[in-house]
Amino acid sequence: MRGTPVQKAVKTLQRRDFLVGTAALAGSALPLSAHKEEPFVLPDDYLPTITNLPPSVAAGAIHVFPNEFRLFLTLPDNQALRYTVGVGKPGL
Repeated sequence: MRGTPVQKAVKTLQRRDFLVGTAALAGSALPLSAHKEEPFVLPDDYLPTITNLPPSVAAGAIHVFPNEFRLFLTLPDNQALRYTVGVGKPGL
């Protein structure tokens, strides 16, 4: 049975789509490898650190020093946990 040129084009297009889809599906079954990169290591200066404080600072408070990019969580016995932080300012 012979069809019109439009019918032949539609059949060819359908076969082409099938072949392309099958090839894409077969290609996607291959294992993919991600880009391998060394793990990021945070410098020691940026890790939380226990520091000593003057006796006048009360325990249980949070102090932020934006110019130093530091946050201090005060602890008992004149100590604090020091964190390195990024501080946002209005208008930036």
